[in-house]
Amino acid sequence: MRQRLQPVRLEVQGDLDKKLEELVASELGLEPRRVFHVGRPLDLGYVYGLEGKIPDLYHSEVVFRPFEPQPSDMVVAGKPMREQVEDHDVLLTYPYESMAPLLSLLREASGDDACIQIKITLYRVAKSSHLCESLIAAAENGKDVTVLMELRARFDEANNIAWAERLEDAGCTVIYGSEGFKCHSKICQVTYHDQSGISRITCLGTGNFNEKTARLYSDFMLLTANPGIAEDGNVFFRNLSLGNLRGQYKYLGVAPISLKPLVMRGIDREIGRARRGEPARIFLKMNSLTDRDVIDKISEACEAGVEV
Repeated sequence: MRQRLQPVRLEVQGDLDKKLEELVASELGLEPRRVFHVGRPLDLGYVYGLEGKIPDLYHSEVVFRPFEPQPSDMVVAGKPMREQVEDHDVLLTYPYESMAPLLSLLREASGDDACIQIKITLYRVAKSSHLCESLIAAAENGKDVTVLMELRARFDEANNIAWAERLEDAGCTVIYGSEGFKCHSKICQVTYHDQSGISRITCLGTGNFNEKTARLYSDFMLLTANPGIAEDGNVFFRNLSLGNLRGQYKYLGVAPISLKPLVMRGIDREIGRARRGEPARIFLKMNSLTDRDVIDKISEACEAGVEV
């Protein structure tokens, strides 16, 4: 049923006639080494429903106590989010703080006459996504909505394709990134045009625009009206639509060109401080570290006396 991108593997559960298996693999264009035989159920979605089957008597013994993300101290409930972000930056820390301020910003923008444009990159979205519903509402209200949907988000390919089709049907412009690269950026920009002119709010995150994972994973989300970041964000989306990966930015480090040099320069700066006897520290937060040059540079920093 997949309409975009080719299959990468065939999983077979139980016994399947060898000729039928070869036929399916051939039709999918898969070599024999791409066929995997598994003993587990192919669809493990039923596991998420098991909690509801546990008798009340035993529920508290086998299930973690539910955690509820807290409201951000930087946000006043009930006050328009545009007004608050234009007054001061808002930094949300998931999952300890709620994603609600970001969702409110987009929901309000979808019905705001002053909002003329919303642009966003989506890597993983919830199956039931209030954020995507706000994008659809914005498009239906005449806003210019552009969505970069990454179709190579592991395990979420089908969900992303389904949302991409819904967004397109609603009138959003949907693009699919550059060949050979995943778009892993988490950036959203809302553009307003009123009597004071053009203004933008830019949202930059380490985590996905996903209501479900924002309650599980440790991530940051910055909402800012900083004009320099806004200009960089505008240039970023323009380059994205043109497939230009070599854009120049003043405030943002954008892979695959400018992010790594930014990291290397930062580590070199701390090495210089340590060698001059000044306080020097590096704090890194990531899912994984595989770049050999960065690893070697961190090792050099440790040897120079930088606290890492």
